[in-house]
Amino acid sequence: MKKLPFRTRFKKGLGPLLWFLGMALIVYYSPPKYRFLPLLEGEKIVGFRGRSHELYTVKCPIASASARWQQQQPAWVLFDLFPGRLMTARYEPPADTVFAWDVEVLAKRRTDLGQAGSICQMATCPESNRVCILYRVPGKPVKLQLTVVDASAERVIRSYDWRDPAPPRWNISNDGQRLSYGGENGTVCLDVDSDRVLSRTNSPSGLSTDGNFFIFESEHGAAFVDLQRQARIDTGSACAGADSFSPDRSKFIDSSGHLWDIADHQAICRTDEHLYSGGTFADGGRTIAWIEHVGGGLEVRWRDLISHYDLNDRSIWIPQKVAHIEAVDVEGNLLMVQAFSDPTGPTWTQKALSWLGIKAGPVSGIRQEWLLIDGTSGQVLERGKDELLAISRDGRYVVTGDDNASRARVYELPLRRSLLFMAIASGAWTGLVFVIRRWWRRRVTAEGDEIGECLAQASNVATAGTP
Repeated sequence: MKKLPFRTRFKKGLGPLLWFLGMALIVYYSPPKYRFLPLLEGEKIVGFRGRSHELYTVKCPIASASARWQQQQPAWVLFDLFPGRLMTARYEPPADTVFAWDVEVLAKRRTDLGQAGSICQMATCPESNRVCILYRVPGKPVKLQLTVVDASAERVIRSYDWRDPAPPRWNISNDGQRLSYGGENGTVCLDVDSDRVLSRTNSPSGLSTDGNFFIFESEHGAAFVDLQRQARIDTGSACAGADSFSPDRSKFIDSSGHLWDIADHQAICRTDEHLYSGGTFADGGRTIAWIEHVGGGLEVRWRDLISHYDLNDRSIWIPQKVAHIEAVDVEGNLLMVQAFSDPTGPTWTQKALSWLGIKAGPVSGIRQEWLLIDGTSGQVLERGKDELLAISRDGRYVVTGDDNASRARVYELPLRRSLLFMAIASGAWTGLVFVIRRWWRRRVTAEGDEIGECLAQASNVATAGTP
């Protein structure tokens, strides 16, 4: 059997090769499977209740179609005390209804939570079933009331009146057992169960996420109180955030990237001179992760606190200008990064549409990106291009979307690709390849027939002219 030339074999195999390449791209770029969470007009997402998969939302009055999801000044005080820290949202106008969504089956129910008025602020506790709500009480001299509720039993645990016209700055620990609230004239830290005052300051203050440290500003700079040992520590250097303390309470990271030993009052090391975000502890306090400026974007960097070596193989590039990193759990086994940037030019989709002659519209909005990172291995578990609104404590469910939109997207991790999209795209691609291949074969056959006819005519003419 005669072996076909390489050029002929290449032409015959080009079609199947392009088909396999297209199928691989469809599988790789197919969007993840998600479900829509149908929200009412003015309904906003608060967060998951403790370790459950029940998602709380609040609904502003229907007349407030232009209600704004505002970010207030940090619930515990100053921007230079906790720079970049995500803050408790304030509802304007106040919300009047609380809903609980079971995201596993997308079932919705209305819940009371000991509601005493319209809701100005609400926060869930990742490590317990407790919820903290700031109410605006109507028809009473007391204008505001801060309430801690057991959400599973819908029972009020403790309520605190606030008579100052300005709303209090407050935050609650992840387990819901410690609360701090106050204003410009001072802040108090309380044990919610016993209603016992743990500490008090004359300056704006706040709690660490684990509830072990009461952080405030003193005349000598930043300071904090170890609530378990009742020991005050003047650092003179601001903490990077409420989650900047190690799980064993022996170290903390300040806003300039210095790692401090609390017992010795000494700086152990510094993360990097190009530091952007102070950082957080991961993997049970064995490593730290922070964000620094690199080139035209940002990068998540890591350091092993046992060997004191940077883990350069774990670096994660983020093509944005603003980002924040924090631990989802106290041990730092799951980290979350939210990044933002203002658009400086058209996106790739807009460029492609413009190249095709289609008007793509003006460049608007903020480009966003979120990442979920395994705190133990440093691997990116998932990432998305929209706004991360809530994440369950076990990292199984993620809720994303635009806060002003009427629908949010619920993803179940690990993400699974949409089989429907792959089936439709694969069928369309297979049909397109078949049509192009058939058209090409007809064209080649027609050209071959024309060439054959020309050669036959030339041969006939040559034969007729021979004597």
